[in-house]
Order: sequence, then structure tokens, then C-alpha cells
Amino acid sequence: MATQIKKIALVLALILGSAAPMLAQSANATLSGLVRDSEGAVIPNAKVTAVQIATHVIYSAVSSGDGAYTILNLPVGDYKVTAEAPGFKVAVVPVLTLQTAETAALNVSLSIGAVTEQVVVTDTVPLINTQDTSIGQVVENRSIESLALNGRQFWQLVALVPGATYTPGGEGTRTGGSSIRSSAVNVQINGTGFIYNGWMLDGVDVTEYEQGGTNVQPNVDALTEFKVLGANMPAIYGHTPNMVTATIKSGTNKFHGEVFEFLRNDAADAHNYFARTSKNILKRNQFGGTLGGPIVRDKLFFFTDYEQTRQSQGIVFNNTVPTDAQRKGDYSSSTFKPINPLTGKRFPGDQVPISPQAAYFLPFMPTKAQANFTAPQSLIINKGDVKVDATVTQNDHLMARYSISDNQESDPNQFPALGQQALNSRAQNIAVTEAHTFGAKLLNQATFGLYKDIFLFGAILAGTNYLAGAASRGMSRRRSIPVFLTSRSPVTPPLTVRAAVAFQSPTEFAPGSMATT
Repeated sequence: MATQIKKIALVLALILGSAAPMLAQSANATLSGLVRDSEGAVIPNAKVTAVQIATHVIYSAVSSGDGAYTILNLPVGDYKVTAEAPGFKVAVVPVLTLQTAETAALNVSLSIGAVTEQVVVTDTVPLINTQDTSIGQVVENRSIESLALNGRQFWQLVALVPGATYTPGGEGTRTGGSSIRSSAVNVQINGTGFIYNGWMLDGVDVTEYEQGGTNVQPNVDALTEFKVLGANMPAIYGHTPNMVTATIKSGTNKFHGEVFEFLRNDAADAHNYFARTSKNILKRNQFGGTLGGPIVRDKLFFFTDYEQTRQSQGIVFNNTVPTDAQRKGDYSSSTFKPINPLTGKRFPGDQVPISPQAAYFLPFMPTKAQANFTAPQSLIINKGDVKVDATVTQNDHLMARYSISDNQESDPNQFPALGQQALNSRAQNIAVTEAHTFGAKLLNQATFGLYKDIFLFGAILAGTNYLAGAASRGMSRRRSIPVFLTSRSPVTPPLTVRAAVAFQSPTEFAPGSMATT
């Protein structure tokens, strides 16, 4: 059975992947360097081994004739690195931390002696990127978990990187679905707009190119770290000027987990000056947990997380609306006097006739008493991830992950009579990666990624037949801009509608005609 799995993994890698020397399109790291003796001479055929401390998974390479070695496809984490060669003592680096998408160099020096002896390097080993000229910075797990985040969105920490900013949401969310759409990820890097940023999760693209940003936003406790690339990136990131690449945690040989709940409400908040009708409420509960561990020790691991956000808050509206007299067509006391576009003169007594259609829609418009009000908005966000890592052989590694973010929002309308609008978005991502190393310098990686994001607008006053109620036939395919004239406006030719048809969707009007005379 094990032999069959090895064969299947190798065939998949050869068919789906593309071999590339030295570097691969992955969130994993690469470690390379030179093995020398104490006099500085290179040592060929030295074995360099990197053991991931959390999983005991072994990665190794043999130095070439010029003493160079390369270990590819190292998952993010801490490693114990050893180097050995006949006639030399074993050199040991007890802890070496590799970061997301890092290409690091570690040179090792061996001393003459028996292979049963060890030389332990206790000083901090500097890792230098000598493989590419990219400019970027890693935000580590300690920062992700320790820094306070209003709303627990990891992308806010992009602001820790020089040249990067984000538009904070503060205590509130925005109506119109802005809170649950990918465009809410308002990050700017080096002065470019947010739509010019790319987003990758475990080496798979999760960018929403139409809106910018991404709707797959993992629980901050599920992230190992992420890296912001802002300039001179390798060609593998060439589809956007900037890239944010994040890595979700993997399971280890020990079970680890946590549960959490964060609570915020308006009990201690000051009254919003513009909230005239009531205090602007804010109640937010965020709860969930993570769990990871072994399925088969040293071979197969899992990690999963879940988070739900429930928020209710008051949205303050301040409208500029007609006076009660103007709603009846009485402009006698108004500063600006409307002019009849058909005659070019003021209406008799400054009384504007109200058409049956306008009279029908008038109750939907807020009155002067309704101009300033506070209405509730509710937000429910469910998101989670499931990730599995497998070591098929020492040269074959498999990763599979599924992520989902399901968002529901109920928005108040700026016109109170129109009530609430239901909005929903759901983003899903599937990622599968199989990596096979051929010797010391060749990595073949087969990656499958699927990112799906949908957004649905709910109907406003569903079931209301506006056309029948207003006795209107609708509007034409051709759009026109109405002209409202006042006593200070120049007289323009009147607008005449010759034919009109029923309303369709906002972007698709049925055929019709409209002309001006």
C-alpha cells in the first residue's frame, strides 16, 4: 500500500507540476549555503540535515563538489540543523527559525575530529537572503497573537510594515455590504491602491481582483505568520505589484488547542453627538477555538480552527430632506423658487403640482422629523479552516486545506420606510500541494487552488409592486439626467418623454426610447 501511495504521488508531481531549479512557488522556505572546514576550504559530499522540531520530519541534502548545499520546501517553523562529513566533527545548530517564503543562507564550518564528536553552535546564526532582491518584511506569530486588533482581522497588521497603511474601520462597520465584502480590506502598500495587492494563503492565490483584497481572512490564532512583499519580487508573484502571503499553522506531534471569547459593548462608551434619537449601541462577541495534532506521529498531522463574530450596532443617519411644506409642493417660503421647464417661468404662487407617481413614492422619503435617526445593523461572520499535512516519503510532502468565510449582514436603509436589507457573502478556498525534491537543486511542485466568492443582495420591501402602485410604465433603456431649475438657473429646453417601459434590473433595461426636444 505504501509503495502504491509513493508511485501515485510521484506521478501526480510529474504530470501536474513544473520542475524549477532552486526556487519554487510556495509559502515554504529554502535553506542553502556552503560547508567548509576550519581553514575555509570547501567540503564536498557533506550531509546537511534539517529536522523540524515540532514534527520530527527530516529534510536533508548533500553538498556538491564546490561545497554548496540546498534544502528545498521547508515548512515555516523551528529546525535543528546538523552537518557531518567523514573525518570531521558533527556541527549542530540547535534552533534555526525559518519564515514564510524565506530564502535563507546558512554557512557551516566543520572542525577536524571524529564523527562521534559534536560542535554545538550556541550563538544566534544570522540568516541572509542571497537568492533574490525582493523587498519585504515578515509579521511573526508573536505580533499576530499579542497585538490588540479591533475586529481581529490579521490584515490590519500590514501597517507594521514600512510603506504600508490601511484604512481602519474603527468601532464600526459600513453599510451597503462593505463590511462583508473583500473591498473592506483597505490596505495600501508603497502608495498603490488596494486593488493592486495580491493575497496568497499557503502558496495559493486568494485575491479578489474585481473588488481588491480577499474574503478568505483566517482567524488570527490560526496564522503562523505572513509576509508583505513590496518591491523586486520574483516572477512567481508577477500578477500584482504587491503581495501579502500568509501561512496557516500545521499540526505537530503534540496536541495543542485553545478556546477564546472577546466581548465588547457600549456600556462604557460616550454618547455619539449625532445620534439624536437614541444612544448608538455597539455589542460584539467573537468566540471560537483552534486544535491541532498528529494523526500518525511523524507522518500525518491536522490543524483546524473556527471563529464566529456576532455584532449589533447603531448606524447614525443625517439626511438633508425637503420641508413639510415642500413635500406638498409649496415653495412660497423657500429661498430658491423652482421654474417650470416647460414655460421657463416660475410656477403660479410657487406651488409645484404633485404628480400621482410622486405622491405614491413620497411616503418612502424621510420627513423632516425622520432626517436624523439611528438604526440597528447586525453582522454575523462564521469562518474556519481545516488543514492536513502528510510526509509520504522523505522527498514527497502533501498539503491539503479547506477554508470558508460565511458572512451575513442586515443593513438599515437611509430611508426608514424601506426597512432593513439582507446581504450575504461566502468565500471558499481549496488548496492542495504535492512537492517532490529531486536531489539537492530541483523541486517539482504540483499545486491546485480554487477560490470562490459570491455576494448576494437581498430585496428591499420584497413583494412590493412599485409600478402598479405608482401607475407607472417604468423608464427607458437610455438614461437621462434630469435638470432642476431655480430662479437663478438659466432656462434650458424642456425634457419630453415620448415612450417608456417597465423597470428591469439596475443594469439591464428593456428596450425603449427617449428623446428630448
